[in-house]
Amino acid sequence: MPKALDCEHCHVFDETGEFLRCSMHGIVYEPDTGLCRSEICAGRSLTRLKIEERDGQIRLIEKRAELEE
Repeated sequence: MPKALDCEHCHVFDETGEFLRCSMHGIVYEPDTGLCRSEICAGRSLTRLKIEERDGQIRLIEKRAELEE
């Protein structure tokens, strides 16, 4: 289900600061690879989006992402 990681709370990292965490489901992901670390979706990954850093800000280059089947 495509949802923003911070759809329920304004934080995207878990309490340790080590993993990305979905605030709705509690599923955790490796921040460098997007690989899921939770059993519910083990082996799946977040969709990678192209970004760039400009003037000290991170900017999204791709305006939309396609879900892989």
